Amino acid sequence: MNKTDSQGQTPLHILVNQHNLSPSQQDKAFQICDMLIVKGAKIDAKDKAGKTPYDYIRKKDYPDLKKRLRNQ
Repeated sequence: MNKTDSQGQTPLHILVNQHNLSPSQQDKAFQICDMLIVKGAKIDAKDKAGKTPYDYIRKKDYPDLKKRLRNQ
C-alpha cells in the first residue's frame, strides 16, 4: 500500500496527481482513495520532492478528494 516509485510517490500520490478528471473519474478516484486509506495508505507520506498527497491535491479542483485527505 505504501510502496514507492522512483520519485518516492505512493499509489495515493499517483492517484491524486491525475489531471483533468471528469466528474465520473473523480468519483472513481474518490472510491480508490477511500479504499487506499482504509487499507493503510499513509496520507502524510512525503515523496522525494517533500510533498504529501494533499500537497498535490490542494491545487486541483477535486473537492471530494481534498476533503477526504484533509479530514484524515
